[in-house]
Amino acid sequence: MENMFNAFERKLNSIILEEGNILKREERSVELCVVILTELKAQVIKKDFPAKENEIDFFKITKPRFESKLKYHVALFDLEKHKPRGSLIVQQKYFEKKLKEIDNFIQANIEFYTYYKTGAIHFDDVYFVRGKHSTLLTLQSCVFDIDLNFRTSHDHLISQILAYEMLHEYLLKQLESLEVKNNSTISQVDTKLKLTWVESKTSLIELIYALNSQGVFGNINAEIKDIAAYFEMIFNVDLGDYYRTYHEIKGRKSGRTKFLDGMKENLIRRMDFADEI
Repeated sequence: MENMFNAFERKLNSIILEEGNILKREERSVELCVVILTELKAQVIKKDFPAKENEIDFFKITKPRFESKLKYHVALFDLEKHKPRGSLIVQQKYFEKKLKEIDNFIQANIEFYTYYKTGAIHFDDVYFVRGKHSTLLTLQSCVFDIDLNFRTSHDHLISQILAYEMLHEYLLKQLESLEVKNNSTISQVDTKLKLTWVESKTSLIELIYALNSQGVFGNINAEIKDIAAYFEMIFNVDLGDYYRTYHEIKGRKSGRTKFLDGMKENLIRRMDFADEI
């Protein structure tokens, strides 16, 4: 089994190196995991186990190592698919929410988590031997689709714990990366002058898109997310999901550039007033 797992990991690593698109990468990884788990299941059903100790070892250690990869890559695909395209602050909140979900899972299963992490073995013949499913254990473990030939009452919980440990590490790296970007943005701003945006967020988003469309920034590669992050910092505002807000602005039946039109009118009024003095 160890050789099989090592070969499995090498294939997963190859996918990471070959595929630049993260969603395609995770999709391919999930497909590979399903194939490998199917092969693993076929081996178990065909050969079975010579003794109960071997069965416990497989469902407590071996199978979770394989299945946790599937759970991790499914979770990572879902994470990246739903990741907001908004500001650094919005993305930070999104990742922090996912970290909280992991913590909630651990707390909801704290007794078994402690049992597993402390290396306890006194319930192994209940948790990791097939055919030991009681209604109570099923309800406690949230297992409702049990294949009795390839599942025990608790092996999936170990798989989930291992998967969440990998996802937890990934989320921390993402938050660290966002922190670096955030600090980089702050370093470019004159912190002596504090400006606060008092108009609506929608108005600021309208202005950002207008400036970007006009090409006023010297960096031709500047993206909306970078400009938005910069404006959030200097104006002390959280713009939220500005992509969605922009589409709402586009969908206005009238006055699509309401804020810009108002700016123009106010500037002309100011000029006219200055001419009269």
